[in-house]
Amino acid sequence: MKNSTFYQHWEKLGEPIGKGRTAEVYAIGEDKVLKLFYPFISFESIKDEMIHTHAAYMSKVPVADVYEIVRAGDRYGLLMEREEGSSLDQFIYEYPEKRVELISRFAKAVKVLHKIPITDPGLPDAKELAIYYIGKLNKEYCSEEDAKKIRSIFESIPEAQTFVHCDCHTGNAHIVGEEIRYLDLMFSGKGHPVFDLLAMYAHFVFLPSFSSKEDYKTKSNMTQVEAETLFDRFLEKYFSKADTEKLSGIKTVVRGVHAAQICLASVRMPGVFTEDMLLEVRRRALEFSEQYHVDDLNIEMIGWNDLV
Repeated sequence: MKNSTFYQHWEKLGEPIGKGRTAEVYAIGEDKVLKLFYPFISFESIKDEMIHTHAAYMSKVPVADVYEIVRAGDRYGLLMEREEGSSLDQFIYEYPEKRVELISRFAKAVKVLHKIPITDPGLPDAKELAIYYIGKLNKEYCSEEDAKKIRSIFESIPEAQTFVHCDCHTGNAHIVGEEIRYLDLMFSGKGHPVFDLLAMYAHFVFLPSFSSKEDYKTKSNMTQVEAETLFDRFLEKYFSKADTEKLSGIKTVVRGVHAAQICLASVRMPGVFTEDMLLEVRRRALEFSEQYHVDDLNIEMIGWNDLV
């Protein structure tokens, strides 16, 4: 990583070569890209992504290295190594007959990802970070009593020192030759693999549920039912030793922990999720915390290791 405190002003960037929910990507010469964040993304979050990405790169996680923070007008971005390859989401869109094969390949890659031990102090503990943000929730959105219930969900998650992307879905993965590599490491760290299954649930089940059937079909080349089925296939391949009953329980846990995690977006990433989404995840998180005793959840999650 080069000098991260040196700021540059980029002009005449041309058209972006990619767009996401938080940033646009521009080509800078032949071997670099500028990931230029939208104005609502805080400078602190951009700095976190730079630190996390470089720490992951040094830990042999398959990611492109990052060089420095740069400025373009009133926006900030990251100057990064450019990698050739195509988005896994794009492959899924263009080759529907290969969806199951592609999602199986991704599940295998994510299992490998979760075997990478993390010792670098530059990567945060996903569980402890979540608990920290519980204390930052707006009291009008989440009362102290409700925050305590949501906190209990995170406290029940077992400790772990493995790499977790924390926004791990097919839109943040791309295929380079025979390898699957990862993008967008703003939230990455160390922790239990459940933190990576949440994003797959959001990508294929939660977010599609807030789109009209027609809009989602146009955007993804899948129906909402097909998308949820693809998430189910991912779980089956990831938990290769789990039976139908276990998979159903795992899916319930993922849905509940996902709801708790998205509650935190109201302070971590304001503006990314709609008010309707935030109210719905709060309802789901509270419902989950009341239905599952902390010890039961802990036992179930620890048992996952025997199902992978």
